[in-house]
Amino acid sequence: MPHIEAIDIYNFRNHDRAHFVFKRGVNVIWGENGSGKTAVLEAVYTLSMGRSFRTHNHKETLKENTDSLSLKGLFNAGSNTKEIRLNQLSSGQRKFFVNDAVLKKTKDLIGENPIVLLSPEEQRLTKGTPGDRRNYFNKVFSTVSQEYLNMLIVYQRIIKQRNSALQEVRRGRTHEKAVEVWNEQTVSVGTKLWRLKTTIIEKFIHEINKINAKYNNEGSDIVLRFVPEGDIETFEERLKKALKLDLVKGWTTVGPHRDDYRFLFNERLLKKYGSQGEHKLALVLIKMAEINIIKTNTGKNPILMLDDFFAKLDFQRADSLLSLLNGDYQTIITTTDIEDFEKHGINLNLKNNATFHLERKCKV
Repeated sequence: MPHIEAIDIYNFRNHDRAHFVFKRGVNVIWGENGSGKTAVLEAVYTLSMGRSFRTHNHKETLKENTDSLSLKGLFNAGSNTKEIRLNQLSSGQRKFFVNDAVLKKTKDLIGENPIVLLSPEEQRLTKGTPGDRRNYFNKVFSTVSQEYLNMLIVYQRIIKQRNSALQEVRRGRTHEKAVEVWNEQTVSVGTKLWRLKTTIIEKFIHEINKINAKYNNEGSDIVLRFVPEGDIETFEERLKKALKLDLVKGWTTVGPHRDDYRFLFNERLLKKYGSQGEHKLALVLIKMAEINIIKTNTGKNPILMLDDFFAKLDFQRADSLLSLLNGDYQTIITTTDIEDFEKHGINLNLKNNATFHLERKCKV
């Protein structure tokens, strides 16, 4: 079972120096708000995915008035242990190392130590923009398929080049042919990406349906619908026809980067009609499906990270998710009240479980 054994944190968020040795079962980090609980999850996530789940600006993770930060984690994949390290400067320059060797491409981290995160930030999946949903599914699909990840990177690079050409035409610096030369590659790679995406989304929908069958005793039913930007067969034609609109906007308006995903809850569009409780329940069900698709397609049990867990769910919903904590998954949970676990029958005194108490640091 993949798991993280330990992590060292230096000048990350509000942590000066911190060291955590995790157990293979349930690990609870508890303390009042502002004590740095979420930052520990963020550090583990960063070493696993190559980026934060809280910000796109790496500089924000550096502790105030410091010049550099470092993270070091020991990850056990069953047959071997890898040390993954991040060194980052205040300028934003950063390097990852795996067993002291510089990691040339951050993407090589994705899928090695898969993580499923349930946090307040993740609620963007059901409440946010189409871009938020695309980002989520691209992350999941990249975790379960290296081929998808590689194709996505190539496609995004092509779209960036085509968009750059569009902007040059708008400025009068070049001719429309500078855009058209990118069409063939856009269609070729975009079509391959679409086919891969369609295959994986069908698997995700299958997992959603299985979760529904297991947890719909209260009549709750979540449906995932994939809404592609258009038909694969007409992609080339639509791309050519969209040139004038693309020139007006300055970016490519057709292709798999414009797909959407919609969630229906009890046959109603969740984003528009869902209550707060339905959004919370839907996110839990989606995350359960994410756990299953990673396990099924990679053979790895992901590390579960649950941020501010009990504050986001009612007792019964929390019980449903905690039922997963049966020894198959290493779990790192943050909470303000450790007594909540006793109410749910979780014995934190077992040898495979651990607790960590953080205290809020008062500024002088």
